[in-house]
Order: sequence, then C-alpha cells, then structure tokens
Amino acid sequence: TLMSQYLPEVGGISEQVEDEIAAAALAIGASHAGVKAMSGSSAGGFALMSEPLGLAEMTETPVVLIEATRAGPSTGMPTKPEQSDLEHVLYTSQGDSNRVVFAPGNVSEAYEQTRAAFEIAYDYQIPAIILYDQKIGGELRNVDESFFDREPAPDLGTTLTEEEIAEAAHHASGKFNRFQHDPDNDRGVSPRSLPGQKGGRFLATANEHNEQGHISEDPENRVAQLERRLGKLDSIRDDLDGKDSSHQTYRGPDDAEYGIITFGSQQGTVEEAVDRLNEEGHSVRSMGVSDMMPLAEEELTEFLSSVDEALVVEMTATGQFRGLIQKELGRFGPKMHSLLKYNGNPFEPSEIVEGFESVIDGDEPAPTTRFVPAAGD
Repeated sequence: TLMSQYLPEVGGISEQVEDEIAAAALAIGASHAGVKAMSGSSAGGFALMSEPLGLAEMTETPVVLIEATRAGPSTGMPTKPEQSDLEHVLYTSQGDSNRVVFAPGNVSEAYEQTRAAFEIAYDYQIPAIILYDQKIGGELRNVDESFFDREPAPDLGTTLTEEEIAEAAHHASGKFNRFQHDPDNDRGVSPRSLPGQKGGRFLATANEHNEQGHISEDPENRVAQLERRLGKLDSIRDDLDGKDSSHQTYRGPDDAEYGIITFGSQQGTVEEAVDRLNEEGHSVRSMGVSDMMPLAEEELTEFLSSVDEALVVEMTATGQFRGLIQKELGRFGPKMHSLLKYNGNPFEPSEIVEGFESVIDGDEPAPTTRFVPAAGD
C-alpha cells in the first residue's frame, strides 16, 4: 500500500492484478521490457509465484520478489510470525534453484538488502528474493532520514546498447546470441538486449534453449547452460565476500567460547540475550545471518570454527535454518544445537537465555520452546 502511494512521486508505476501468478508474471514481463520491477506476497500467495519464478530463472530475467513469512501450512495463522517458509523460498519453482535470497534482521537492513537485491538481480540477470516475516512487517521503527540519502542504484546492469549489440555475437540467421555459454566467462552472465533494440532479436522461452533461445534438448547444451546459470551464485558469493561491509551481524566478544546463530527478525532478540548472558559471566557471541542463498559460508565457517558449541535460534518446528547450514557445512553438525519456537509468538530474550543454559548446564528450556541437541548427542 505504501509503495503504491510513493512510486508515482519517483516516476514509478504500481499495478494491482487479479492474483499472485499474474503479479509475478507482470513484474517479469516489465523487467524483460527494460525496467526495474518487483512484486511480492506471503505464504500461499508466494506459492503461486513459483511458476513465474522458474520462468525468470530459465529466461535469466532479473526481478526482485518479497516474501513475508507467517505461520503455515496454507493460510495457517496469517497474523502470527514464523520463519518456516525458508525452504519454500530457497527451493520453490522447478529444477535446480538459481536465485538470491536475503533475510534482513530489521527495517534498516531490509532497505540495504533490497538495494543489494536489485543491483545483483540486474547485474547477474537472476531473481532476488527478500525474505522477512510478520514481526518485521508489523513493527514501527524510526530510521534517521539521512540513512536513505544516497545515490540511486545502477539501472539495468548488463543490458547492451544498440552499438554494443552490433559488435556482439550473432547467429548466421541474424538472431542475437542472448544465452552465450562462453567457457572464459567466469561470471556466467550473458549480456542481454531489450525488445525493440536493433540487432537484439532472440527467443525467450521457458524451455531449455540454445544461444539464440531456440528450444534445445541437446545434452551438451543442457549441461553448458545449466552450469553457467548455477555458476552465477559462486560469482555473486565472491562479490559479496569481497565487499568492505557484510550483511551478517555480530554481538559479543570475538574470542567467545559459545555461539548463538539466528536469521531474520530474531536478530535483535538474540543480541539482547547475548548481552544478558555476558553480563552473567558467560562467554557468548552471536551471528545474525542474512545471506541465505548463496549462503555466507566463509563467515559461518569462521564463526563456527571459533566456538566450542553453537545454538541455532529460529521460529520453525523442523530446524530449517540449522538444516541449511548443515547441508552446506556438514562438518559442523556436531557443534550445532537447535532452539525452536513455533507457537505464533516471537522469541523473548529470556527464552534464549534459558535455551543457552540448556546447552551448557543441561537445564530444561522454557516451556514455550523446544531444544534439539546437536547431531550425534
């Protein structure tokens, strides 16, 4: 609602359509035509966006989507927070996922990471998703106006001009080689043209395709195209790791004996719990993770290597975030315990304090939470 009010003031357009399938498809079509576009929904509404999301991945059309998690399945508890759409957002659509997912921990991070999502989406021609939950969406927070005083993000990334298209590779038929899989291109990004540009004609299809966009089931082409698309995530991770600032946040002493890991809206609550625990004489440090895909593996490795044990705090019943970390960094499984809450209310700092004490002292956690010990315990 707020965006529909403010977009016209900056030359933008907001359109309400009949359902979430149409909303995501409209955003993808707008992006294909040459503008910055975004859409979003929550829960079942985002599920309807799964098919257009797969289309954006296959056609390499940049778009930014927003997903507001709430307690599910289905409509579940639509006014209550949860984080259990994590796996849904990471893997929904068809085939092997090829997208960027950020989970900001507060409204300031939401702004920062949405800017980053647009830059990455249009630079790498890939969908980017901002994952948050009802807790952040329902909060009122003050952010200093100067925080937003910065230059606009770059426009359309790797889009070519007509002069550049004339010098680019074309098929003998005259079609532009939109989906080039050049082995020397380690970023995996094939520059794109926009509809109407002279010399930029190609086919855009949801089927696997060759360089000009013609449908192809050739095995060698399939491997080359899929590996190129998936390879973008490695380049994006390198870019994120090479920046001066990180999307991950930390609290507590660098040489702490124990760690607490969380993501999204529980970040501030965990930080308050860490302050309490250190005041009580414990040695604890927290890490709030925002980079879900590609996962912040380097920072997580450094953090988990530095502590004896870690408690993963999340609002899911199945430990989805801990599962994501173990999927990518399985060697740390024996170090990670879970503290889960899924009754429709966010964590309280005291619940995290009690959960931590259940790790080091074997105490019972708060009755509103569930403790799951590390693998092998």
